[in-house]
Amino acid sequence: MSYYRLLLIPYNFYSRAASAINTRMFARLVSSIILILSCGLFLPVNSPVFAQSTSPPEEKVQVRKIIVHGNDHIPAKEIKEIMHTKEKSWNIFKKAPYSEMILEEDLKKIEKFFKSRGFYHAKVENVRVREKDNEVVIEIWIKEGPPTIIKEITRNIKNHSPENLKERLQNTISVKVGDIFTTEGYRNIKKSLVGFLLEHGYPKSEVNTKAVLSKTANTAKIFIDLRTGPLCYIGDIKIVGNRKVSTKTILNEIVIHKGDVYRESKIRESQRRLFNSQLFTEVKVDVEGLDSDTVHLPVKISVREGKKQTIKVGVGYGTEDNFRGQLTWSHRNFLGGARRLSLTAKGSSLERKVEMNFKQPHFIDPKMNFTFNSGYAYEDHEGFENQKYFNYFRLNKALTSWLQGYIGYNFEVNEVLNIDVSKMDEFKNDKENENYYISSIESGLN
Repeated sequence: MSYYRLLLIPYNFYSRAASAINTRMFARLVSSIILILSCGLFLPVNSPVFAQSTSPPEEKVQVRKIIVHGNDHIPAKEIKEIMHTKEKSWNIFKKAPYSEMILEEDLKKIEKFFKSRGFYHAKVENVRVREKDNEVVIEIWIKEGPPTIIKEITRNIKNHSPENLKERLQNTISVKVGDIFTTEGYRNIKKSLVGFLLEHGYPKSEVNTKAVLSKTANTAKIFIDLRTGPLCYIGDIKIVGNRKVSTKTILNEIVIHKGDVYRESKIRESQRRLFNSQLFTEVKVDVEGLDSDTVHLPVKISVREGKKQTIKVGVGYGTEDNFRGQLTWSHRNFLGGARRLSLTAKGSSLERKVEMNFKQPHFIDPKMNFTFNSGYAYEDHEGFENQKYFNYFRLNKALTSWLQGYIGYNFEVNEVLNIDVSKMDEFKNDKENENYYISSIESGLN
């Protein structure tokens, strides 16, 4: 039996309402109440609206495995990577929930993926989902169809440069007749040509590509229209934004110079070197004159200087050395020329150390720098104490943008103090306050 909630209005409410408003307005009020009741807004007590769920949420079904059939040219791993539906992995904290709606979207993505790889007739023919113990195994059957083959590549190259450039440009094109036509390969044609021209002095080049596909013949024709434009050079270099760092220091850091053939990689390398010098918080390099007829392109380098001096303080605690602390002062443009100097003092119950580090950039050669470390250290070991004076010299030379070679020389003077022979038998023949020297040469790549 259903019970209904009733709206109870006290009698005195009607009395006050009747005395305050006329009979006509009171009739409208009563009619409105009856209309609300008749519309069913007051539902049965046992209606689902008043019901509260006490059952725990169901555990989501997980994807145990995805099996792909019919993929003769594209590995299953690549197909699974583009899907949002994922398999369970060894990571127990990473879930792989199954969703029928997401799987439907993945099937459409698979067909688009095959088309981008040159299989324009590819279709997902069948899908089977087998569920067991709250896990599913998904099997996907794909019909690849015939691939689209590149039948012809037409090149129209107009250049103002030596004739051998045309041959080098043709060798830059990675695809060739007989290859399967892919979206990525087609896009890389323009990307590789533009990159080659920017690296060999042609920033004003124009490259246009066009592909004509025949789905009936399963062939593709590619048309390349290329205009190299004139060979360009680095023009005047203008530095703006520097206040304390001299223009000469900035020019020493960059690898472009007035009169050089334009190379995009050197523009990026100059920006990277200026930023890595730690003298600036912002570095921007703009090449001007690309829309004009000039072949000598002005370069504008805008910088924002950072703080030249910093102080760092560190404290800590260890079970062996107890409280420890460190104080470092650094200057990133010491005496100008982007020289760096830092002084460090640190101490604990087991060690006290004072150290100086100095770096001279552009030492002898623009790609070479010289570093010098010197200091004093006191070490408290079990059974003896040691005080050390050390000096380290090192020459570094950049071989590439990511590799440098170095050669260094290390010289130390160690004085052993307060030897406790009862704890350190190996020191029983050593003499206190006697100096021991360490000298070494090292070289390598990093």
